[in-house]
Amino acid sequence: MKKLIFSIIITMTMVNFAKAQDYSFHWGNMSPSFNNGAANQVAYIDFGDVGLWGYVEITLTSSFNNQLTTGMYGKRFNVGKNTNWSFYANSSEVFVAFRPVAEQWKLGEFQVDGTNHLVLPIFHLVSSGNAIHVNINGVSLAPINESLIQITTAGTLPNTETRDYQHTLDPVAIGTKKIDPSAKLTVGGKVSAREIKVDVNAGADFVFNPNYGLLNLAALKTYIQAHKHLPDIPSASKMVKEGLEVGEFQLKLLQKIEELTLYLLEKEAQVKALEKRVSQLEGKN
Repeated sequence: MKKLIFSIIITMTMVNFAKAQDYSFHWGNMSPSFNNGAANQVAYIDFGDVGLWGYVEITLTSSFNNQLTTGMYGKRFNVGKNTNWSFYANSSEVFVAFRPVAEQWKLGEFQVDGTNHLVLPIFHLVSSGNAIHVNINGVSLAPINESLIQITTAGTLPNTETRDYQHTLDPVAIGTKKIDPSAKLTVGGKVSAREIKVDVNAGADFVFNPNYGLLNLAALKTYIQAHKHLPDIPSASKMVKEGLEVGEFQLKLLQKIEELTLYLLEKEAQVKALEKRVSQLEGKN
């Protein structure tokens, strides 16, 4: 009896596993030629009226007709969609965008057309009459019939699409396996750059507002003696423990420079007043 129950459990497990298996699919072909001299040309990769649960990788590779098209452009899609239903998941990232192919072509996002077909636009970003080789690889819980996949004839669709660059939606780590999930990039080592631009939401011009509460030097001295660092600047121990937010810290340093400027202007006024007083006293003698 125990053996019979065990056999039934194993059989049911195998049936459930079979129902949940992934189906891989592959397809490749050359697109129809896009019209030479025509701008805003768009064709569509048509998958038919299908459900798709999984991922799809599509690469565009070189061809030559009216313009040299070498290199590679590739986009990866996360798709969750049942037949006759809207999307439950639909996101993407560009994993390669290299040389002329990436400058001349762009894949849009998955959408459902008026006939309920799952389609993906191919934008031709230039007006030369080229074709492009399309290669599709994917895995889906729902089986995909490769024979249904086709590329439509290009037509004109006014748009403002521009070239894609390699990008990912998830955090990336370089030189380390320890990643900061709150950051888009974690680097375990030295970063060398000629120039770094940090976007900020404010500056430090508020220091020059007449109502700005600038500490007098006596109060500043008391604060420094008590805390061993400037006001609004983190302590050395906190910097070591938590690191520095570069953009925020640069603004704090600018704030301190502007405060120092005010102190210097104040002392210059005091010096001039003293010089005038000394001159007056010397004149009396």
